Amino acid sequence: MEADWSSRIAASEVRLRQLALEDLPAYVTVLDPELRIAGDEGDLAQVVIDGEIAQRVADLKASLQEQMARAIDRLELGRYGFCEDCAEAIPAERMEFAPETTTCVSCQGRRDRRS
Repeated sequence: MEADWSSRIAASEVRLRQLALEDLPAYVTVLDPELRIAGDEGDLAQVVIDGEIAQRVADLKASLQEQMARAIDRLELGRYGFCEDCAEAIPAERMEFAPETTTCVSCQGRRDRRS
């Protein structure tokens, strides 16, 4: 079982390194300030909503980049695949799904409840 986990984590390491080399898609666009003064209330509301969505996407992108950097740091320290909170091995399935993860499901759940 340990050999299977190790080989699956190694595959996740490769995927993490590939993701780190790629530029994340630039979903965030700059809204034209002229749109803010033209149009009816519906147009103005849509501009505000679009701006909020763009900000959320930018925040998610920054969060993913920070998470990937932490995972790469753990990789360099030889701790990749182990939870940074409890130090237990993270299930290979979780690492395959999200190679940038640094916590097990239980510890991530505790973090989410604190937020």
